[in-house]
Amino acid sequence: MCSKEEPNFYFWKSMDGSSTLGEYFDPAVDCSDVVDRVPDATDGFYWIYLKEVKTVVKAWCDVTTDGGGYLLVARKNDSVTWTVPSSKETVDPFGKPHWSSIFGNMKMLDIRFQFSTTSEFKDTKAHWSFRLANKRRFRELLIRDRGGCTEHNPGIGDIAFVKDLQIEKIVNRNFHCSLFGGHLSPSIGWGMMNKCLQTPCAGFAFLPGISLRLDDSGSFSYSAKDNFTRSGIWHSSTAFMGCSHGKCCACYGPKGGTDNYCLKNCTAINGGKVAKQVVTWVWIRSSLPKRVWRKCIDFTITGQDGKVENYRLDEETGLKEKVNENV
Repeated sequence: MCSKEEPNFYFWKSMDGSSTLGEYFDPAVDCSDVVDRVPDATDGFYWIYLKEVKTVVKAWCDVTTDGGGYLLVARKNDSVTWTVPSSKETVDPFGKPHWSSIFGNMKMLDIRFQFSTTSEFKDTKAHWSFRLANKRRFRELLIRDRGGCTEHNPGIGDIAFVKDLQIEKIVNRNFHCSLFGGHLSPSIGWGMMNKCLQTPCAGFAFLPGISLRLDDSGSFSYSAKDNFTRSGIWHSSTAFMGCSHGKCCACYGPKGGTDNYCLKNCTAINGGKVAKQVVTWVWIRSSLPKRVWRKCIDFTITGQDGKVENYRLDEETGLKEKVNENV
């Protein structure tokens, strides 16, 4: 109902007193805003206001994983990447496969990949996130010749660290670029992928109006080995999903494994496993939920000598910093 709370000001309130945030008439800023302002929020659809395009859109928010605040931007139901279209429709985690181009202008802090051998989250085999060193728009996902990515192999670069979300642990702070594929042209492959994240398309390997496939690579991967700064295409990976030189698959190791289990061309090593049929979800997070951080941003550690020291977590990096009590 519409309630007059102050002179000349009216607000929407629910009849039972529950929060209306995330409704069409009371949209959230992003999925982290839902976490911050709705204590009993559950994963599901919420309305958010995209300030970049000044419109209200429906989004699926994950309010639990890694503190919550993740927005679903893609779902695919096999390992082939070049056939996945993009559209202006909201992505349903159990719906049809596509990328959502309506979030192309949203700035992202984290991007997260999750794949399962069934359509259920419970059968997830690999699940990781990249914290970006600098925020950028979703439509600028893939970069070339900077941020650790090379001139000839663009990818998701400028990565600050990789987090394995199956064990909720940062596993590599030296990793910089998840190679996507080769550089053919800004109009095809990686360049088209970025365009598809802003404008509906039939797939990144196709030019508009042309059914002939022009690219045979396109993958997402990471390495937990701290001496590996890149993964995918020409490099081995801890987990891999997509296509490399015409061969498409998902490859993964044991839960919490920190070795590389995947070679190029869908070959498993070190006890890794290869699957052809997987369901993949891609999520982005534009900001960290402040409510979650406030619970753990200040803490104490008792050393072996019994001395208690105070620490604070850096909200952007997640690194602990010792508090100088004399300041």
